Amino acid sequence: MRSCFFLDEQSVRNFLERYRLGKIDALLDNHCRGRESKLTGEEKDRLRQHVAENLYMGCALVIAYIQFEFGKAYSKSGAHRELPANSGRRRLNLGGAVDAESHEAIVINSPTIDADYTLEFLVRIEAANPGAESIYVVCDNTAYYHSRKVKEYLSSSRISLVFLPPYSLNLNVIERLWKFSEAR
Repeated sequence: MRSCFFLDEQSVRNFLERYRLGKIDALLDNHCRGRESKLTGEEKDRLRQHVAENLYMGCALVIAYIQFEFGKAYSKSGAHRELPANSGRRRLNLGGAVDAESHEAIVINSPTIDADYTLEFLVRIEAANPGAESIYVVCDNTAYYHSRKVKEYLSSSRISLVFLPPYSLNLNVIERLWKFSEAR
């Protein structure tokens, strides 16, 4: 089992200890929380709405909007820091799924990761499992999984999406495959 999930022995011991102490809730708890947000709940809602309605070409502009709109600074007072972006390099957009029983992987490469890509990916998963009554796909909460196109497809599909809690990449088997592939 450990090799299937590309886990080292210490990780397994850590997961077992977390489970022993708090059962499944302890495993699902996001223990990598980062800093507390300086925004209130209402401000976060307003920011989400604003970002959904406006296109930003970088984090620096979002930070500037937060400082202007809410008067909250996310850097040392007076310091201006740009966040580096990877837009200048070629990017490999891979999506993948690992069958929990056979350990077979389905990998798809796409110029962009969006709802159309997700539909193509789900169709491939379903085609690769013709005898399965139900197919469960464990995934993160990325917006394209919640798109209208994807929801329409899933309404008549054998696939059910199982969403992981935020910052829980350690629970997603495909992330372990990517880690293993990068190491090679």
